[in-house]
Amino acid sequence: ALEQWMQRFVDYIATKRGLATSLRILLNTNSTLFSDMSGRVTFALRQLIEAAVADGSIRSDVDASDVLHALGGIYSAPDTEDWRDRSRRLVSLLMDGLRFGAGKSANGG
Repeated sequence: ALEQWMQRFVDYIATKRGLATSLRILLNTNSTLFSDMSGRVTFALRQLIEAAVADGSIRSDVDASDVLHALGGIYSAPDTEDWRDRSRRLVSLLMDGLRFGAGKSANGG
């Protein structure tokens, strides 16, 4: 569910490429303009991450803010012809990293 959500978010951002700037603003904790959007995105992402941690499919030492910042990096990539395909691969790579060490405690135990 988490990976599907992130891939759909790539599609959403791709249709509104100008939102990359908005996403950077959203990541700025001092922004009030996008606080409602930030809250909604973070809430949805937090629920997906908590569920994935609970079922052991991703590592337990990440939170919604970590993933949102990683996604921000993906979405701020230069607007090239292959942006969407590259972004999808990067989301898959991010998911591989989230899966590494899944089911283990954050301190390696």
